Amino acid sequence: MLHVEPIPRVIAARSIPGVRPLSTRGLQHALERRRFFEHATPEEIIRADERERRNKLWALGGSVGGSWGGRMATYAATFRPDKVGGCLRFGHVTSASDAASYPDRTGNGHVFVQGTAGERPTFDAAGLNGRPALVFDGVDDRITCITSFAQTLMGGTNAPSTQILVLRVITDDVISSFFSCYRSNTSLPRWAIKQHSVGAGVWYFFKRDDANSANPEPTGGFVGTEPHVLVVITESDGGLRVYDNGELVELNRDNVITGALTLDQAQFGADRTAAFGNFALAADAFFTRAATDTERLYLERGYAARYGLLVS
Repeated sequence: MLHVEPIPRVIAARSIPGVRPLSTRGLQHALERRRFFEHATPEEIIRADERERRNKLWALGGSVGGSWGGRMATYAATFRPDKVGGCLRFGHVTSASDAASYPDRTGNGHVFVQGTAGERPTFDAAGLNGRPALVFDGVDDRITCITSFAQTLMGGTNAPSTQILVLRVITDDVISSFFSCYRSNTSLPRWAIKQHSVGAGVWYFFKRDDANSANPEPTGGFVGTEPHVLVVITESDGGLRVYDNGELVELNRDNVITGALTLDQAQFGADRTAAFGNFALAADAFFTRAATDTERLYLERGYAARYGLLVS
């Protein structure tokens, strides 16, 4: 018997103000784009991005619409920092429980915790461009990781790393800390990503080794109170590169060369027990190697898409 397929039923598109229904071709294109982003390497994604970028700034929605806006929405939905090799930890704030225990989404177990309720940051569901963030009060808020994270990231002599913070500084132009690694029973050694009050708030990188034999403290850029995707790259030769929203930051020195560091704790919100920072933290990612330029672009653009930020 000849089987005849029924004529497809036409389903009327829902009328949603400002939204144009996708054609069959458009829907297929969107599905193909989604599959590509989910399975492509960072290098493949960046090559495709450069073909379509056409000198536009990266933004989620905003003034950039059509296929480009859809592309950025796909980027935001499929972005995973651990596509880049050497990912030690990454996290992004989603709920109020993160103030007491901020998860490590790699599964490596490098969780930041705070057992004292009065010293926890405050969860803000719209803390950074309408997305969730933990707000540190600059007085006593901090969360700490006591696993091998700090030593694996910055221990030894001139460890290569890539460190990313997605944050919004609330009180600038003061000496305060956003992230630090240290040894718990002494004031040295230390590594910290901070800000310094030098006329106007500038990025400040503080590193001291076990013997306190070196004290490099590079500063540069401008902190301000707008949201940042801050990428800090340390090299195996002691070199330091910093990118703020895609722009290379001009530092007063380009290295943090020291002797060996022996570390056992890491912290968001303070530099051990001092320099508490007043800022909102939305996401973080840490790698045990210096990212390539292509990998850095993938990470910057992924966070820009997810948090509606502009990067160069």
